Amino acid sequence: MKRNAEYQRLHKMCRKHWNEFDPIGVSVNLGSDGEPDWFPDDEYDSYVPRTVRLVMEGADAVKIRKYIEHCCTVNMGLGPTRKANEALDRFVDRLLKLQIP
Repeated sequence: MKRNAEYQRLHKMCRKHWNEFDPIGVSVNLGSDGEPDWFPDDEYDSYVPRTVRLVMEGADAVKIRKYIEHCCTVNMGLGPTRKANEALDRFVDRLLKLQIP
């Protein structure tokens, strides 16, 4: 039961971080702080379970980044840009912080 609770916690956080990363730009209503007020409920949900598994397995930054880059380039058809790479770095850092030492 403890593992299920941990999975649920991580699923919620990984989903939140995917929405904040928002590589295809579907969030709307940026406030004065630059943060989106709304995200589509399920836009990145298909990527969350594998992200959770990587976090739970203690994957390193390279492995996590490789997975996310694959999602962005192959699944979403996005090309690399400097701005995207900076956002990806922040996203990977957030995911690494979710790992239990």
